[in-house]
Amino acid sequence: MKKITVILLLSALILIFSACSGSSKNKEKREEGTIYGRCYENGTCNEGLTCDTENNVCIRDNGQQTTDSDNTDSTSDNDSDIAPTTDNGDSADDSDDSTPEEEETDTEVTVKATSFGNICTGQEGCFDNEDDLKKCPSEGSDFYGQDSQYASKGLCVPQKFSTDRTVKDEKIVIDENTGTQWQYTIPEEEFSLEDAEEYCENLVYGGYSDWRVPYLIETVSLFHDSQINWKYFPLPESENVIYMWSRNFVGNFLVSMFFGETIAQYDRDNKALIRCARGDTLMKLSYLATAKAANGDLIVRDTATDLIWQYGYVSGKTWQEALEYCENLEYAGYSDWRLPNKNELISLEYSGYLYYGSSTTFPNTQSLTLWSSTTAPQYYYESSLKRDHAFSVDFGTTELIHSSKSLKNSVRCVRHPTKPAMDNEPAAEKSVTIGNICTGIKKCYKTPLYEAVANGELFQSSEIPCDYGEARGQDAQQAAKGVCLPQSFSIDDTTVENEKIVVDNNTGLQWQQTFSERIYYSEADKYCAELSYGGHDDWRLPTIQELASIIDNSRVAPAMDTDYFPDSSQDFYFWTSSPYTGEHNNYTWSMNFNYGGISDQQKNSTNFVRCVRGEKLAVNSFKPLVKKGDLIIKDTLSGLVWAADYTGTLYWTEALAYCNDLDYAGYTDWRLPNKNELLSLVNYDKIDPASDFPELPAEKLWSSSPFDDSYDSDYYFLEAFTMRFYMGYSSFDSVTTPLLFAICVR
Repeated sequence: MKKITVILLLSALILIFSACSGSSKNKEKREEGTIYGRCYENGTCNEGLTCDTENNVCIRDNGQQTTDSDNTDSTSDNDSDIAPTTDNGDSADDSDDSTPEEEETDTEVTVKATSFGNICTGQEGCFDNEDDLKKCPSEGSDFYGQDSQYASKGLCVPQKFSTDRTVKDEKIVIDENTGTQWQYTIPEEEFSLEDAEEYCENLVYGGYSDWRVPYLIETVSLFHDSQINWKYFPLPESENVIYMWSRNFVGNFLVSMFFGETIAQYDRDNKALIRCARGDTLMKLSYLATAKAANGDLIVRDTATDLIWQYGYVSGKTWQEALEYCENLEYAGYSDWRLPNKNELISLEYSGYLYYGSSTTFPNTQSLTLWSSTTAPQYYYESSLKRDHAFSVDFGTTELIHSSKSLKNSVRCVRHPTKPAMDNEPAAEKSVTIGNICTGIKKCYKTPLYEAVANGELFQSSEIPCDYGEARGQDAQQAAKGVCLPQSFSIDDTTVENEKIVVDNNTGLQWQQTFSERIYYSEADKYCAELSYGGHDDWRLPTIQELASIIDNSRVAPAMDTDYFPDSSQDFYFWTSSPYTGEHNNYTWSMNFNYGGISDQQKNSTNFVRCVRGEKLAVNSFKPLVKKGDLIIKDTLSGLVWAADYTGTLYWTEALAYCNDLDYAGYTDWRLPNKNELLSLVNYDKIDPASDFPELPAEKLWSSSPFDDSYDSDYYFLEAFTMRFYMGYSSFDSVTTPLLFAICVR
C-alpha cells in the first residue's frame, strides 16, 4: 500500500510487548547528565556533549538528575502551578552604541516555542530503511539528517509539562512551552463532535469553566515519539483503536491516540474521546511570506515558527534519498537545509495561509505528499518488528500518514535562520534619513475591537487623546516621545528677489519654493538641470524619499506646510528621479501631494516638478546582528533597529498590539513603524521586493500612521498608511482590512 492512513491493528501480544518494554525503558534514571540523543558512529557528540558509551547516548555533564526519559530532560512533574521561567537578559536600552562584537555572542538564533512546529517530536533514535540503528550516522554518512539528530542540535524545543492540583482530584496539566492547559482525567465514554463541543463548553474542572475542544495541532503536541505522553495524558483502557476529537480551521479532524499517531478526517457523527483544553491556542497562526534571498532565489518564511522553506520541491525520492537531497542542497546562498521533522510539516500543512492566503505561495503544494525526517512506529511483518515506514503529510487530503520508506514521495527542505556572517565593512557614517523624520501626524484615533472587525461590524472612528491606552503605538504617540525629528524649515530669500529657497534644517536640502507648470516626464530632468533659481544653478530632480521628507501628513490637500510651500492645487503629482523597475517602461514614479502617497504615472502624462539641491538624501545601510539570540537588522545610517522577525496577516489594531507587546532580542520597546520609517526600507532600484532589507517579503505592510480622510467625507472611517514592498507603492487601507503584514522597529 502506498499510504497507511489508519493504525494497523497489531496482535495483543505485540502491543503488550511494546508497551511493557517502553515502560521499562522510560523508568530509567540517568544521574550523570542530561540525555541529548544518540551518539554518532565514531562515538562522538555535538560540541558541549559527551558520549555515554555504555548507553550510547549524548549527555551534558551538568550534574542534574533527569526525569523519565519519556520526556528527555525537559519534562517535570512537581504537582504545582509553575510558570515557565524566562530570562530576557538586559533591560531595554534605547542606546544602540554596542559594537557588533558585543552583540554577536550567540552561535545561532535561538529557537523558541512560538508555534507547534517549534516543538520536538520526542524521537530519540536513528533508523535505516528497516531497523533501529545502534548509533546515529555521522555527517556525510547514509541516513544522516534524521529527526533526533537535529533535535539534539537545539533546532526544536523539547516538550515541558507540569501539573496543578489546586482542586483535589481534578489535576490540570500545563504545557510550559505554550501555556495551554489540559484536562488530566477524561471521561471514558465517546462522543460525537457536537456532544464533545457541548461537554467542553459545560465543563467545570480544576476551578475553571472556560474549557474548549482543542485544535488539531494542540492535540498532536501531546505525543512523544509517536505515542501519547502517558505520564501526563492517560487514556481509558480500551480494546479498540482510540481516537480523540480535535478541530481545525477547515473541516473536522481526529487524532489516532493509542499507537502510531496518524491524522485523518472523521465524520462528525462518529464517536471519539475528548480531552478539553483552555487558554490561548498553542500556536501563533502560521502565515507564509515569500521573499528573496541575497542571490535572488525564492524562499518562504513561516511567520509563526520562523522556519525558512525551500520555495520549490523535488519529486520521486525515497526516504533515504530525501534525507540526502536536503543534506546536500545548496540553495538561496545556504547549505544548512534539512528534511523537516513531522511537527514542522504538520505546522506547514495546517497553516492558515495555505487555506486563506495566496495560491502562489508554494505552487502545487496541495497535490504533494511530502517526506518528514521522522520514522514511524514499528509494524508487524513476518514475525519481526521493522522501522520501514516514515511519517509523511498528504497536502491534498490534509492527513498525517505512514509511508513505506521505499516509496517515492516529494521533498521540500527547511532551515532555521542562523547567525549572520560578520560584516567587516566599517559602519556607515550616521546621517539623517527619511526614517528619522516625523510624518507630522499629531492625532490619535479610536480603534475598533478585533472581535468587531472579525464580525464585519461597521466602525466609525473618532479622535482620542494620545495618552489614552487605546492609542498605544500610534504614530503621534510615538512622535511625542521623540522617536523622530519634527519637520523644521527656514526661508533663504537674501540672494535673488522673489526666488525664495526653503531650507530643510534636518537634512540640509534646499528646495525651490515655487514649482513648474505641468510638464512631461521627459522634460522633468532637463527642467531642473537647466534651472537657475535663487542664485544657484546646481538644481536636480528629487528622489521619492527626498520629496517625502517635506510631506506633512497632519495636513491634506495639500499634505504640506503651506507657510513654506504655498501650493494652491489640491490634487497634483510631482515627478521624481527614482527609477521605475516595473514591467511597463512607459511608467515612472511620482509623489501625490494631495495626501502623500507614492504611485506610478504614465510618462506621457503631465505633472509638476519641484527641484532640490544639496547632497542626495541617504536611504539606509543594513547590518544583520544577533542580540540575545535573536536576529536584528540595524540601519547604521538612521540608527533604527528592526526585528528581523515579521508576522502576518493582521488587522491594523492587531499589528499595533503585536509590536507593542513584542519581547525580542532583550528589548520590549518595539513599535509599529510610521509611514516614513517604512519608506526608509525601500530601494527603488530593485523589485520583488523593492528593498535591500534581508529577506523582506514582497507584501503590503502596515504603518502606525493613520490617514485622515475626513476632509472630503461626512463620515470618518479610519484608515492607515501602508507600503507594498513588491515595487514600493505607498497608499492607505481601511484598518478593517485583513491579510496585511507587520514588522517592528525601535
